[in-house]
Amino acid sequence: MTVTEIISYKQDAEVQEAEVQLRSVADDARELVITDDASNAIALDLLSRVTKAGKRIDALKKRWLDPLNAQVKLIREDFTNMAAPAKEAEGILRQKTGTYRAEVAEAHRKEVEAARKEEERLRKLAEARQARAVERAEEKGEEPPQPAPFVPVIAPPEPLAKSVETDGGAKVTYRKVTHCEITDAAAVPREWCVPDEKRIGAAARSGVLTPDNCIAGVRVWVTEETVVR
Repeated sequence: MTVTEIISYKQDAEVQEAEVQLRSVADDARELVITDDASNAIALDLLSRVTKAGKRIDALKKRWLDPLNAQVKLIREDFTNMAAPAKEAEGILRQKTGTYRAEVAEAHRKEVEAARKEEERLRKLAEARQARAVERAEEKGEEPPQPAPFVPVIAPPEPLAKSVETDGGAKVTYRKVTHCEITDAAAVPREWCVPDEKRIGAAARSGVLTPDNCIAGVRVWVTEETVVR
């Protein structure tokens, strides 16, 4: 179906006729005033006509859209299949680069911890030397020397970069993502829970829940609706 054919549905005689019919019925419905059984019968007849006209419009819409939807589905599936290798490769590369970055982060953490421990060792060594110097000065009756300021000699490694620019000019940014999962639904506090509306609605429609036999926090009521067949 071409673009021209898509536009031409407005020129379809059946579509035009159905549209005029619906507008006419809608006008009659707005003007009708129900005052007795006779006028109510007219309303019911109008309701039947508008229902049939609506179904006719739906059928016409389906006739025009089905070929387009089939084509869209075919194109979507084709492009999804074409993109599948890229999606697979993306997942593989994300996993591999993520694993590598985690390994680098762990090595960085160990280096930082080693630097901290070495700095602590040197600081304690400097304190011990200062203590011995003070002790010798006191034995000689001399003024104890002032402690020399401690200057760390082990510089911790640079933290991992949050962004990396590739040779192709793309910018890859790393961000922390927090995940969670429910491990025990029964243990989740009530304020974090949401009532299951689908289950409650299904129970009400099947008669398990009724206006006179319901559960706390839920109201069930029955209304009458007009159905045209």
